[in-house]
Order: sequence, then structure tokens, then C-alpha cells
Amino acid sequence: MVGIGCPHASIDQMRRYAALLDGKQVHSDTQLWVCTNVVVEEMARKMGYVAIIERAGAKLMVGDVS
Repeated sequence: MVGIGCPHASIDQMRRYAALLDGKQVHSDTQLWVCTNVVVEEMARKMGYVAIIERAGAKLMVGDVS
């Protein structure tokens, strides 16, 4: 298991994660979790970053802004 973005990834980090994962696949023996907050998750979804991250096999863990 790999966790990144703790406590919460910024929108710039989400952009970088998407760029690194674009066209790639998380290894089947690995879980990749990206932690962010609801505000960044919404922005990243609108910008297409979440789709790229999830297509690569990573999962989002979304917490509140506090």
C-alpha cells in the first residue's frame, strides 16, 4: 500500500500525480491511495485529473477541509 498527499494533496500535486500516472497502470500487487480534501477533489475532477488517477488504478481518500 502506498499513500500520497497526506494529509491533503493540493491541486498542483493532483496535477503532478495525474501527469505521472497518465497512460500507466498501478501494479496489481499494489494499492495506491491519494489523499485530498473535498475542495481539491472537486477541482481535480473538473480538470480531469481524478479520471486519469483512477484510470491508472489509484483510489482517492477524501476528507474535509479542516
